[in-house]
Amino acid sequence: MEELADRSPRGARTIDVGAGAGISTRRLHDRGAHVVAAEPGPGLAAELHRALPHIPPARGDGSGLPFADLITYAQSWHWTDPGRSTPEARRVLRPGGALALRWYVSDHWVPWAAAQDTRLRRSLGVGTGVEDTSAHG
Repeated sequence: MEELADRSPRGARTIDVGAGAGISTRRLHDRGAHVVAAEPGPGLAAELHRALPHIPPARGDGSGLPFADLITYAQSWHWTDPGRSTPEARRVLRPGGALALRWYVSDHWVPWAAAQDTRLRRSLGVGTGVEDTSAHG
């Protein structure tokens, strides 16, 4: 994230939207960011506060954000309405600020990860999203 955003989180006023249990929030804090953790769900917000009582919590979903140097969505952008969240991020980011959207992608070359993805997609009734090239020679 630092390389792509061309900035260190150290000293940055950061909003971690959809903070969940605080995995990304903790890492941002440990890297020197001044983090506010925004979490709309009451259960996860309570868990976040228990795990990281020194991080200021905010019940929110990406609308009505305070001004920031860095806004992160770690595994949470898909829960937002991009038609509202994108303009809000643009509104509150300071000049030179960054919006970082992160999510984890399975490495389908690793057999157990490919098999797990296939099981999940089958159980959800969706395509695999991974082309099987073994039948193409």
